[in-house]
Parts: sequence; structure tokens; C-alpha cells
Amino acid sequence: MRKSLWLLLSLLGGCRCEQPLQETQTTLRFSPSQLELGERYVGARLSFLVTLTLDGRAPCEVQLTGLTAPLRVPVSTLELSPATSANVEVLLEPVTEGPVSGVLTASGCGVSAELPISATVGGPLPCPADESCAAFAFDPDKGSCTRMPRDEGAPCSSPCLVNALCAAGVCRGAPLSCDDLDPCTIDACGSTGACLHLDAALSCPAPASCGALTCDGGACPPRPLSVLWTAPPTPANRDVFTELMVADDGALFWIERGGSDCTLVSVEGASGQPRFSTTFDCGNHSVEALLGGDAVIFAGGLGRTVHAFETSDGRPRWVVNLFARLEIQPGAGLWISRGVIDGQEVVLSIVTGGQQRLIALSLRDGSIVWQRPVTTDAWGVDGDGEGHFLVDERTTGLHGFLVANRSSTVWRSMSGHQLTASGRAFTNDGIYELISGTRLAPMPPETRFVRFANERVGLRVSGPSYTLGLFDTRTGHAVTEFDRKNPDFFEQALLADDSVLLSTWPGYALERVHADGGVAFHCATGGTFKFGGVTQGRVLGWSNGALTAFATPGVEPGTGWWVFHGNAAAQGRPASP
Repeated sequence: MRKSLWLLLSLLGGCRCEQPLQETQTTLRFSPSQLELGERYVGARLSFLVTLTLDGRAPCEVQLTGLTAPLRVPVSTLELSPATSANVEVLLEPVTEGPVSGVLTASGCGVSAELPISATVGGPLPCPADESCAAFAFDPDKGSCTRMPRDEGAPCSSPCLVNALCAAGVCRGAPLSCDDLDPCTIDACGSTGACLHLDAALSCPAPASCGALTCDGGACPPRPLSVLWTAPPTPANRDVFTELMVADDGALFWIERGGSDCTLVSVEGASGQPRFSTTFDCGNHSVEALLGGDAVIFAGGLGRTVHAFETSDGRPRWVVNLFARLEIQPGAGLWISRGVIDGQEVVLSIVTGGQQRLIALSLRDGSIVWQRPVTTDAWGVDGDGEGHFLVDERTTGLHGFLVANRSSTVWRSMSGHQLTASGRAFTNDGIYELISGTRLAPMPPETRFVRFANERVGLRVSGPSYTLGLFDTRTGHAVTEFDRKNPDFFEQALLADDSVLLSTWPGYALERVHADGGVAFHCATGGTFKFGGVTQGRVLGWSNGALTAFATPGVEPGTGWWVFHGNAAAQGRPASP
């Protein structure tokens, strides 16, 4: 018995039982798991690397398939050792515009992996015009324009240089002499190469009172500006609370306010004689006034009402209580931002109950013609008079604008909107076609604000020094810079021919600044001066509370127009260039 037990134990002790081997699974995987190439351009040849990894214990031959033009891989077969990775080159070589998509498949050893690939292909971007010593070409690989200097020493042409040659991509030569030996001219070479002989009075110091700047043998004797007429002064307990509005027949309109009462005032543009004054309850709120056709429209900030008055005699045409008309709940609040006249409609931007909307009222009877929500924080509306509206918007700390019609948003930009004129939107970064959103031209570098514009020239403010200057509204090119700083201290301006009229504060002065920055006249009234505009060859402004018309040299009827936040002299229509 003992012998049998010992034999059994010996057999059991000699057993060495091993665990069965686990089979290692073979897999293929790409890193990254998808390839989004973003926006690319026709003509590019771009290379991208992805990583393909083989997990397993045996080597594997991998086939790469699935891509079609403009996507491809230059190598179609890979030999991968166990538990190793290899880079796979993916090429994008687009020849047409449009979306691109494909799936790269890696297969071998009974397994496979897929890599989705996508891109958007656009056409070449516009480049600046070639310069005398440099050419520009679009580089589709970089997605930008490349400046290529011409050969050193190559002959070049520049309007104000003689014997000019290219040096480091710049045309250099001797300056063209334009000296005419006249002490009362400032001699310079113009942008076309023609000599300019500007009145030296433009560099004379500003006179102490309203006067033109003159030169006599190099001296600067003063010459007073004549006052053509002065309208009855604004009462001491009231303020001029809107811009001056100028009708096509020259009649002038503005609104004065004292407490909760407002008065619509009108005088003859030719003589300053009173036409009418109409007092109404405007509430203790900010004021917005618009002139359109045969009506003056008033809408007031936190006020609930919109008023319309006849331009012929000031009689009230209609009053609309928006709270009641829109059935706004008590306590919801209502804010009316800047508006615009569009044909026979008044289009306003309003905010109520935290919601923004555009609303159009009939000029004829004040009825609501249409309304539509705006999804962002609307700060005012401008328009082209043909059913297209540009709405200032500010969201999450950003300042931009959207262009809309009655039913939908057409396009949107996060550029800072400044103004709309001649079917274009002028922003701090570019000039856009209002209807389509096509970017027509960039603005000059460092443009901070665009204040005024017509079909030829605009006034801009550039930073960081806040310098004033003119720019070409067709090309966006800078024309000149003025030695005028701090634009917050000039209230309004007008473009007239080659010059700009500026109303400045403090100092309460009116200046005419030529395109070269010289001052043609200066008007410091000794009290407050608020620039109103220009009509029938007269410069208008409030001097010590009374609207005054000055005869000014060089400012003729119809030579310019101005736009300021949707209100425009003579309806904002530019004279023909």
C-alpha cells in the first residue's frame, strides 16, 4: 500500500503543466485618424505625412489604395516589421476649385485601416499690381502673394525721379526739380509726375478769428471770412441735439431739446430766415433724426415713440407708439438704435426683451411694412436706398457687421464697419461690394477708422498715432496723410474736391485742409462752434448757439458731400466725378 502511494506522489510531482500561448492580434492604424487639410489653392503641390502602425508578431506587406486625383500617395506598398511604424506621404495637387475628399486604405495580413482626407480648394487670390522694380505673383503653396525684385541696376520709371535704376527692389534716382522761384508757392512733384505749385498760404499759421490764409511775398496777412447770415439763436435752456439735415432744395432742419421737450426747427438755406418750429414731447432720451423725401423722422433711444413731420410746414404726419404696436410686455424695455430711410420706408434697429430686430415703418402713415429678427447685438443700421441694409453688430467682445435684406442675412464680416456709400461698405480692413460681399480692395495698413467717403476719395484715421489721411475709394490706396492727430477731437468733416473740412474740439475751430495737409482757412469763433455741413457754397455751423453761414473761398455748390452715421447732406448722393 505504501509503495503504491509513493509511486502516485512521484508521478504527480513530476508533472510540469504549461499555460497555452495566447494569440497576438494583428492590427493596422493611422495617426492622426483623419486628415483635414483646410483651405488650399489651385496649382499647389503639397505634401503631408501620416503615421501607419502595425501591431502584431509577424511582418506584413501593406497595400495603400483608395485615393484619386488630386489626392495620391507616391508609394503604394510598404513592408512593415512587427510592432513598428512608418511615415506615409500624402500629396495634394489640385487643378480645379471645389471641395476635395477621399479615403486612404491600408490593407494587408487580413486587416485594414482607413484615413479620411478632406480639403477645400480655391482659386488664386488677387495680388497687388506690379511695381516698377518688383513683380507680384500668387504662390499657391503658401497661399499668399510673393514679391519678386527685378534685376539690380535695371532701368525703372517713377513719376518724380530722373535717371532711375532698381536697387534692392526699389526704384531710386535723382528727384525731379519743380522750383518756380515764387516765394508764395510750395513746389512739389505730384503722383503723375507733373509739378505742383501750391499756395504757400496753406502753411501760414491759423488766424485768431475766422479767416482765410493768404500769402504776400512770403508773409501771411489775415483775411477775414465773411458771415453771410445768422439764424435766430437757440434758447439758452435748449441744446442742438441732432446733426444738421439739408434737403434737396437747400432747406435746413435740426432738432433742439430742453428736458423732455424737443423742437424741430427749419430755416431757409439761402438766407437763414425761419421757416417753422414744431415742439413735441420727445422724452428725456437720446435723439435720432432722419430726413427722407418730404418727411423728417424722429426716434428716441429709450423712448417708445417714432414721430414723422412734414418738411413743408412742420405739421405732425403721424406718431407711432412701438410699445403698443409691437405688443411689448411691460418691463421688457425698448431701445431704438440708429436708422435709415430706404425709399418710402423708415428702417430702424430696435432691441426689446433682449432680442434684436429690424423694423420698417411706412413713411406715408407709420404702419409696419415688415420686420425680421437679427441674431446678434445690433447697434444701428445703414443702407443703400435699394433694400440692402448694413447692421452694426457686437457679439462676445467682437465688433463687425452683417448685410441683410428684408428676409435674410446675405453676408457677414467681423471687420469694424464704418460707413456705406456708393454701393460699397468701407471697413477698417477693406472695401466690400455691399450686395455680394466681394472684397474689392484692402484698406491702407493700420487703418483704424473710415469716417467719410465719396466715389473718388475717403477720409481715414490711421493708428497708433491717429493720423488723418485720404485714400482712393476705388483702389484702397493711401493718397496722403495730414498732420492732424486725435480724431476724437474733431466732430465732423466734409470732402470737397481735393480738401477736407474739419470741425475740431477743443478750440472750436473749422478748418479746410487740402490733400497735402495744408490749411486753407481756419475759423475760431471765440466760443462754441459745431460744424453743420455745406450747402449752396456755404459752410454752416452753430457759432455761440446760432446757426451761421460763412462764405468760404474754394468751396462751391455740389463739389462734395458727407456721410455721418446714416445721415447725409442732400441725401448723401455724390456728385459725378
